[in-house]
Amino acid sequence: MDKFEYCRLDKQWFILTKDYTFGFTLAGLYEDDPTRLEVILKETGLSADKPLYLVAPKGFVTDLASIPTQLQFLFKPEGDYGPAAALHDLLYQKIPIIGYYHNDGAGKLNAMIDKNFADRMFLYAMKALGVNWITRQSFYLAVKHFGLTSFIDDNKGCIYFKPNAYTFNMNANYEFVREFPTVGIPPQDMTMVRSNQQAHVHYLNIKRAFLTYPIPVAGETNVSAKPQPV
Repeated sequence: MDKFEYCRLDKQWFILTKDYTFGFTLAGLYEDDPTRLEVILKETGLSADKPLYLVAPKGFVTDLASIPTQLQFLFKPEGDYGPAAALHDLLYQKIPIIGYYHNDGAGKLNAMIDKNFADRMFLYAMKALGVNWITRQSFYLAVKHFGLTSFIDDNKGCIYFKPNAYTFNMNANYEFVREFPTVGIPPQDMTMVRSNQQAHVHYLNIKRAFLTYPIPVAGETNVSAKPQPV
């Protein structure tokens, strides 16, 4: 399994310092829902046992597991469920019905990603990571029943330290799921970024930009003096 690497951005937020790739199959993800599995296979043309890869890119900012302050003496945001929480947070970043996805199996699956898929992936990834049954079920039921507000939120209220780098607005969708383990932000997506300049990358279907990494040292001119909305 891929190593999950990140660092703390501020008191609440973390940033991935390398791509995190998680492998799965639709058969495993929907083993308890054959009806939905059949629909997805028909719509995408994918096979149930085909290896697929969900990629959270370097520079993705996440609060990992959203644990209320009052409960952080029991659960930490960066517990053993942290990688699964980051994947869940990434899928909750999706803006529905916008832009163009690749016209292949993975692209069609990306177009179908919804809250149910995100919540199910959270549970599936926690199980794969060895998170104990009580914890993973508790977290899963919490997002299943109370996560809608976060799923539809536009994230304009999210505030964290963001380097004052150029933001490249990508005229394309981010491909969450791939048929092969590829780099999070493909080189061809970066060809128009200004040379020798740090850049955040903002895809059409993502609420928040993926930040430049490494983050400049505090005090440098391209680091904001205070948190800013993103």
